[in-house]
Amino acid sequence: MNQKNLKYIPIAIILFVLCFINTFRSFGEEVIVEQEVVIAEVSQLTSEEALVIAVAENPKVRNAFLETKKADNAIWAIKTRLFPEFDFSLYEAYHLTDESFDFKQGAFGDFPVIGPIPAQNTSIETTPDFTIFITATASQPISQLYEISLLLTGPVTRGGEVSPRY
Repeated sequence: MNQKNLKYIPIAIILFVLCFINTFRSFGEEVIVEQEVVIAEVSQLTSEEALVIAVAENPKVRNAFLETKKADNAIWAIKTRLFPEFDFSLYEAYHLTDESFDFKQGAFGDFPVIGPIPAQNTSIETTPDFTIFITATASQPISQLYEISLLLTGPVTRGGEVSPRY
């Protein structure tokens, strides 16, 4: 750089700063104008509309609404315990080797009416193959139904303290 170009650097910096200041000043004026428009619109609201907006935007009211929803969900969760629970499982396996099981006559007992089990020497063999095992269960907490119904109808006392209703 030569001496001639160095003279123009302070002037360029000053022009750059002035442009930046004007940009922020005009941006601030736009924001003020937008705020005035919003204030003008709010002043045209009826008191009922303003009350509805204030209640809808109040974080404490929103929080209370969410707490009531949580309580409703807890009640529904407890009500689901009144119904049976169904469980279905599917297991699959693949035998990698041949398996052989030998049972001698009477290995599981010799009964006077039906005779020995098995009646003769028995051999069971498996081959490498794909196997599926399916289970299905239904369970109902019969002994706890009364306690669950108490949770739904009123406060429960435990250890001398009253637990809040769910």
